[in-house]
Amino acid sequence: MKFESINVCPISLGDLPRVFEISLSVLDFKGWSLKALEEEFLSQRGVILGAWKEGSGERAGSFVGFLHYRTEEWGAYVVNLGVEKESQGQGFGKALMQWLFQALEEEGNSSREKKRVFLEVAERNLQAQSFYQSLGFLEVCKRRGFYSNGESAFSYERTL
Repeated sequence: MKFESINVCPISLGDLPRVFEISLSVLDFKGWSLKALEEEFLSQRGVILGAWKEGSGERAGSFVGFLHYRTEEWGAYVVNLGVEKESQGQGFGKALMQWLFQALEEEGNSSREKKRVFLEVAERNLQAQSFYQSLGFLEVCKRRGFYSNGESAFSYERTL
């Protein structure tokens, strides 16, 4: 799927080191090792999409971001979203989320049920909270001590 100079599609196994590199550089929570990402990818429990700056093919260009999510009967749970610092604010995170929304809406249209997307955001990550709110997410609750370091998180939900 293409969003104005941004290419979004599922990643390949060879893209996992870049996903891991981006996650280490931008995410507050460092819970996923490269091995855990590989196991998740190979087991197909989760889906990992990549975002590339436009090149001459679907996966051409620079890999700048990823969205890791799990599908459920009711919709999807976003595990992680990461965009390299130099590319933040340029629409990559939004394009990744729009890809997910579109896929879930298509699935919901065939089943006639509204799909939902859930995620958590660290309490101190005001930039991410603002980003998700701009996409129509609503704060559902505060989860005290959600992260292994004791930090709390806010749960967000969006109904499509």
